[in-house]
Amino acid sequence: MRDALTTEQLLEFEFSDSDDGVERSLQEWKRLMLELGVGDFNDDDVRKLFNSHRGEQQPQSLHRETIYNLNEVAATLKGTEFEYLLRL
Repeated sequence: MRDALTTEQLLEFEFSDSDDGVERSLQEWKRLMLELGVGDFNDDDVRKLFNSHRGEQQPQSLHRETIYNLNEVAATLKGTEFEYLLRL
């Protein structure tokens, strides 16, 4: 079974100002395009595009800063497939 695609990896280049973040996003987009049957994915062109937009977005807030009843939400998600999504 393949790992699921995540928006965190697809969009990491927007939130990170690092070469590693760009590369992780590039590899995730490449995997998505291959899954969709796009075979002519040009790493260099996509890397240039990502580098021109890297670090433009502010990181998302931690959920403890934005969810009033975080303990209740965390307890509800505990043990589910969605637990990993919490940004504590």
